[in-house]
Amino acid sequence: MINSKDISVVIQGAISYPDIEMCIGSIRKYLQNAQIILSTWEGSKTDGLDYDILLLNKDPGSFPCDDIENSVPNNINRQIISTHNGLLKASRKYCLKIRSDFMLTSDNFIKIFEKKVYRDNNYKFVKQPLVACNVYSRNPRYRINQFRMPYCVSDFFFFGLKEDLLTIFDGKLVSEKIDKEFFRIYPKRKKELKYKNALCRFMPEQFIIINFAKKFLNELHCDHRDDCNIKGISLSEKIIINNFILVDKLDLSIVSLKTNLFTKGQPENCYSKLDLNLLEKINRGNLFAKFAYSAKIFFQNYIYKKQSQTNILTRKVGNLSKVNIKSIDTEYVSFDIFDTLLFRIVEPDYIPMSQTGLYTSMLLSQKFKTSHIEINGLRDKYIEEYINKSNSENKDSEYKLDEIIPKILKNFDLNDREIAIYSKLIIENEIAREMDCLYVNNEALELVKSLKASNKKLLAISDMYLKKEDICKILEHFGLLKYFDEIFVSSEYGLQKFTGNLFKYVLNKYSISPSNITHIGDNIISDIMSASAFHIKTIYYFDKRNHKRKKYMQKVANNPKYRIDFLKKLFTIKNIKNLNTYEDYIQQYFAFDFINFVYMIMLDCYQKKVENIYFLERDGSLCYHIWKQLFENLTIFKGQKPKKLYTVKFSRKETANLINIDNPSAVVIRANKVNTPAVFSIKHVIGCFGLKMEDFSTEEQKFIEKNNNKLSAFYENYEDIFLPKIKVRRAKSLETLNKLHFFDSVSAICDIGWGGTMQKDFLEYIKTENLVNNDVLGYYYGIDGRIFPIIEHVKGYHRAENLLWGYSLIEFLIKNYTPDNQEIMKPTYELNKRSRDEILKNVGIFTSIVNKYLIIPDAIAEYTKPLCSEFIKNPPYTFIKAIKNVYFSLDRSVGDNYIPLIPKFKSKKDSKKYYDTAQYINGSMVMNHYMNEIVKLKTYRNILNYIPFKFSNVKINKINKKIYNNERI
Repeated sequence: MINSKDISVVIQGAISYPDIEMCIGSIRKYLQNAQIILSTWEGSKTDGLDYDILLLNKDPGSFPCDDIENSVPNNINRQIISTHNGLLKASRKYCLKIRSDFMLTSDNFIKIFEKKVYRDNNYKFVKQPLVACNVYSRNPRYRINQFRMPYCVSDFFFFGLKEDLLTIFDGKLVSEKIDKEFFRIYPKRKKELKYKNALCRFMPEQFIIINFAKKFLNELHCDHRDDCNIKGISLSEKIIINNFILVDKLDLSIVSLKTNLFTKGQPENCYSKLDLNLLEKINRGNLFAKFAYSAKIFFQNYIYKKQSQTNILTRKVGNLSKVNIKSIDTEYVSFDIFDTLLFRIVEPDYIPMSQTGLYTSMLLSQKFKTSHIEINGLRDKYIEEYINKSNSENKDSEYKLDEIIPKILKNFDLNDREIAIYSKLIIENEIAREMDCLYVNNEALELVKSLKASNKKLLAISDMYLKKEDICKILEHFGLLKYFDEIFVSSEYGLQKFTGNLFKYVLNKYSISPSNITHIGDNIISDIMSASAFHIKTIYYFDKRNHKRKKYMQKVANNPKYRIDFLKKLFTIKNIKNLNTYEDYIQQYFAFDFINFVYMIMLDCYQKKVENIYFLERDGSLCYHIWKQLFENLTIFKGQKPKKLYTVKFSRKETANLINIDNPSAVVIRANKVNTPAVFSIKHVIGCFGLKMEDFSTEEQKFIEKNNNKLSAFYENYEDIFLPKIKVRRAKSLETLNKLHFFDSVSAICDIGWGGTMQKDFLEYIKTENLVNNDVLGYYYGIDGRIFPIIEHVKGYHRAENLLWGYSLIEFLIKNYTPDNQEIMKPTYELNKRSRDEILKNVGIFTSIVNKYLIIPDAIAEYTKPLCSEFIKNPPYTFIKAIKNVYFSLDRSVGDNYIPLIPKFKSKKDSKKYYDTAQYINGSMVMNHYMNEIVKLKTYRNILNYIPFKFSNVKINKINKKIYNNERI
């Protein structure tokens, strides 16, 4: 027997933990003295791995397999480079090539390699045939055309002489465009395809074998992947049987560490043991074997055709309501559950599962630092472990959610009671989200009722990771459970429909003859082929509408273009042509984006250790009301602990004193950032820190009046006159914050407009006072030129670029104004209330859409943000007309300054008056900038009146550039 000291093992592929550790560990166990060469990619983490030689290759990249969006990548060049370079480093006579996500369970492949078998020298191109796996080694004579492929040998595993492996992996890459895009270059050839979306000329396995065979033969009679002519098939068989020993995975003693890889690749389109046995005899010239193989293929295809006609084609239905119950002559009728009894709105079906990671991370966030990525990674890891164990024990690989979730939670410092409580919440929430996006197939319901009325015994059979109890709960929720005599779920029995074992169990439990049961389902393998293998009568349910919807929803999940189109349908309540009222515009262009902003804050706060949320009045108070509604109605928050919410009125005058008060220059700079006065003013500076003249003594007041515009006087007397007063203000501010528990834990501030400055103040104070266990997360809706320097100071800072004409309009839309005696503000208050009421009215619509389609904020923003931006660029006249009498308050001095949102400018001097009184902020009062530009042009002097004038693109760009570069126009 070959000694392991004569073997080099090339482990090729990407590094994934713990797969690579299991792979290397199995090699060390069964090939103790072998040389291990790890051939992977630059930048891979390989610390602590037990290899002899490490190769960090430059990644050649991949190219798409299929001519579709988000195609599966073709990694053939990666395989060739990592394998070829690894073989060149090998120093032993024999080599094993294995993927990094496989492991050995014995060294049985060596015994297989050493067996002497007959080979035809006319087609033998290696010194000694290589051992390979039969899974994914396609039989081009397979009964279903779609799965036929010549020259296809599985590339998972090769063992043989080093020189022979180098003949196979000679380093030649797929570089020609014709090989990468064959069916795009020759679109007419698609008619010959069984899989119409193919792009590459050959599959990776085919390319390797065809490249190898071309060295020895001039003509292979194979032009592309699905070219199964009789000459090509015959030559393919001769090359495979004379150069390879194809072995079943169990005899080969290899296990895939990748979920379901072998299960998905196990259908009969691969060479079976019988196929290979007959082909070997044919290779020796055995005429009986040739006859037997031809007969096998003929009868196999004939029987399949007959089965197709009886079990599938004649019983294939596109509408269950058209099934004549008299045609179902069996006592028992079983139904698949998902995509037959119940349809799922969301595709792919892993979306609810992935959101469980988000839910779990939010649940644990108060105690532990974790993320949905970590949780989902743990879930995948334990599922893989379960499946690999099942595969190695030849069992069905259906895991149980109620076993996986506690396993995940054991990674955290939780006691048994906490694990039990959290597990229950997590599983209940996943089921609740599942039910949100499921609905009854009415066709199936009518058929179920009719069958029940005719005294049939009804069974429901499902491959599912949920418990039977949970499936029953789902069926009961939709009014289906009462019709069924028994429910069978794969996780309950550790048996699957996919393998046929669950059908076998059902037949045995009820002692049912296969001829006395009809199974109805939508999955060609799990429901039809697996059931037919036990001679169960089947009805293949193929609803074209549902199939088309599922394909569309998969595109929605994976392609932004389709997703935005879909979101448009969901969130467009009225046709744009039918927008008549002010509320219509708010709903169409603004409401859902703003609600989505609050949704984003909630998810972020729940994933971080935020305990208290502060909504700044008057701007942020609307978020408080939206938060409460979303928390009560969104399924993703069911079972989560409520956060402490506060609405507080805290002005910049109260936060300015938190930072840099010992530095008079910083105090002046801080004041100028709030408002830039024409000349220095002591009154302006102290006003920005919340001080009034009456706060000073008579003598101090006289000093301020006399030296109001002298910066030097302010600096010289700062510590004696001004600093003590600012410190008193600071003490009051801190007292207010302490009463609100602001410094007790990680806090978050939600504000609208330009409130980021205040968030920066809070954070700077925390840093200065070294309050290391606290933090401030700022959430901010609006845009302001000063946001860019603020971002770096505020952890978790979020910027929404949807501001309608700068802060002014946002403030007007949602600010919680209180009616006062100012006659000028009454139209503002009334319209403001209408805006808030309209936004709050749409929260219910928003929650129902999110629950039903399980949409995350980033996806929603893909549609809503551009819509808002478009509204800013070209606001409709009807909307402008509705807000023409609106004023907003500056709130920057004793008594508010009220500024018209869209003033009527009659002259340049008139417009300058507003600029002198308004604060100077980038992005603020953009409409006024446009109006002022028109005045400068002296073109429309007499018709300036509430109309959104249109400039050429060049002119608009010039204006915008000046606005955002801190320039006055």
